[in-house]
Amino acid sequence: MFSEFLHSHYNQATFTLCVIIPILILTLCRRNTGLVNYIPAFCASVGIFMTFLVLWITFQNQKDLSNSDNVDIVIKELSNKFSCSLIGIAFSILWNFVIRILEGRSENSQKSMYAWK
Repeated sequence: MFSEFLHSHYNQATFTLCVIIPILILTLCRRNTGLVNYIPAFCASVGIFMTFLVLWITFQNQKDLSNSDNVDIVIKELSNKFSCSLIGIAFSILWNFVIRILEGRSENSQKSMYAWK
């Protein structure tokens, strides 16, 4: 089950978007606090979007849902499709902590800079 989690292309895309885009924002636009504070919401949004994309693709591939056997197959396939949302939420929480730590360091360095004046 865990190997399926890591080998899913949608999970890899979600993981990549939730890592690369925030790192780019933090390195290139660190002074723009509005954009930096949007990172956790971005990760959660990516996770939810990717989940609905996977659901849509899964339902498009199913031709006949009137048969109960087909419905059971779809339900089994969908059980691991919600992992994109979990990845997005996990990165949202992670980036929220990272941003708060970086803000705390920034405030401490500004206080120490003004202490000598």
